[in-house]
Amino acid sequence: MTTPEANLYYALDEYQRRAHSTCKGTCKNIDYPSHELLEETVEYYDKFYQDLPEDQRNDIQLRTIHAAAMHVGQLAKARAKSVRHGEVAGVVTYTGSPEQRLEKAYELGDQLWGIAEAAHQLGFTLSQIALLNNEKLAKRKQEDKIEGDGDHR
Repeated sequence: MTTPEANLYYALDEYQRRAHSTCKGTCKNIDYPSHELLEETVEYYDKFYQDLPEDQRNDIQLRTIHAAAMHVGQLAKARAKSVRHGEVAGVVTYTGSPEQRLEKAYELGDQLWGIAEAAHQLGFTLSQIALLNNEKLAKRKQEDKIEGDGDHR
């Protein structure tokens, strides 16, 4: 008997399978998705920040966080691009212990929580976000535009 939980896990696994099918050689290198994750987080934050009313964007704490995030995002983007273009020697494979891998899994879960809550606040479900992303990636793959910059390539 299929439970709602089993359907949820299948949907997440299917999203992951489809997303992974768009990977090129860079996906063999944990360095790339780690820096890509950071870069995309900063890109989301920048869009969030830019949509704030001006009086809120002028808050010194938010301005400082935004400036720091943009700097970190540029560094992460440069690193991901270097890995993507083969400028980083060798493949970085994660060799942590099972306990260290579990700690990373917990952190990814925390990021998933943040994505779920942000999606909720924007009026989307995670299923809608996953579908939109799979469609975008499939189109990029078909047009051979997986690698590159910009939302609308």
